[in-house]
Amino acid sequence: MSTTPPARPRTTRTMLIMLGVGAVALVACIVVVIVLVLRGSAHAEKLDAYTAAATAADIARVELEAETARADGMTEPGADASAPETAMWSALERARTVGAPSTLPDAESAPDAELETATAALQAFSRAAHEAAVELADAHAAWDEDRLATARTALTMALDAARTAFTDSTGDVADEGVRTALGALVDEAAVLLESGEDPAQLDDARDRLQKQVDAVAKARKPHWTDINGTWCRWNDASYCVTINIPTVVFSDGLATIATREADDFRNGCFFGGVFEDVNSGAAMDYCLVGGDVGDDMTPFDNRDYERLYITQGAGSDPYFRDDELKDAVR
Repeated sequence: MSTTPPARPRTTRTMLIMLGVGAVALVACIVVVIVLVLRGSAHAEKLDAYTAAATAADIARVELEAETARADGMTEPGADASAPETAMWSALERARTVGAPSTLPDAESAPDAELETATAALQAFSRAAHEAAVELADAHAAWDEDRLATARTALTMALDAARTAFTDSTGDVADEGVRTALGALVDEAAVLLESGEDPAQLDDARDRLQKQVDAVAKARKPHWTDINGTWCRWNDASYCVTINIPTVVFSDGLATIATREADDFRNGCFFGGVFEDVNSGAAMDYCLVGGDVGDDMTPFDNRDYERLYITQGAGSDPYFRDDELKDAVR
């Protein structure tokens, strides 16, 4: 006969309690899962924001570097620089101060706080870099426009001078090819002036024009009237003579003397004269650079410069142009 007491049947209340406890545990698990999911979602959002900020920062950096590179070689403008050039330099200096964040976290392992800080830093850099690039681009455009206008003005002036030199040198150059070359450059520069948009090209055309004008001047046949100007004695800078054909005026008050045309040109020198009347006169010889008046003519000579000789007998102190005297006798 068994002595084990019979099992007590579970009551409805007990079963309800157990079910309630299980339900609470299930709800707790669900809550934990939801929290973990939400945390993961929030981190993913911060990671996405960081990635987007990094991409935007790269784009802004490339934009700024491109604009800065356009100004490579620019040096600080002087006090006489134009306003657009000064503004361009200022914009360039400001652009050079814009820097990306020096350190960035590892995106995969960084906590949310670090991602948020880095994202903010990248966004700030992007804004600053873009603004600097836009300012630099606008300043560069204004400077380009100013340089173009300046180059056009300079080329216009050079072209006018070249046309005058071309016309005035008709039949008056020893080498006609030099003058022909000037005419070709005049035509080329005229076309460029109408259509050229590159200041460097316009400046180059101006320089070539000016060099060819100088070449024409050097090829020009000498004239007696080239003697015009002020000349001072080689050993006495205070004693000068001013010539403006047909008059000659000495600085010591000597009366104005009329000139006669040079009747001879040889060895690079004109041999002419001056006279007050039919009974009073003197030889007045004018030598170009390199001209040889004769060794017995003067106690001093420097053929690297133009010279003037006025004499009534053998020998004469040379005169040099007043703005060349110091260099000629040193």
